[in-house]
Amino acid sequence: MQRAGNYPPPPGVSDIIGLERAGEITALGEDVYGVLVGDRVMALLSGGGCAELVVVPVGETMPIPELMTWRDAAAIPGFFLTVYLTVRSL
Repeated sequence: MQRAGNYPPPPGVSDIIGLERAGEITALGEDVYGVLVGDRVMALLSGGGCAELVVVPVGETMPIPELMTWRDAAAIPGFFLTVYLTVRSL
């Protein structure tokens, strides 16, 4: 929907489309604990998920299971978490 121009990123975030991301940590900010450079993680973003590099608060990342593909991992945050939070709030 974003690529078709029907769901723009929220004001104040990157104008690059994409709300989900799966990738490998390439650098860490100061005082970041619990993850390491090279860890595979997925995240739900406010925008910019299709950028070459993204910055995500460590608390908003989730580890990718070893056997999960990058493609499947990128689909988890937006779809699975939406369903999970909806069902849980009922």
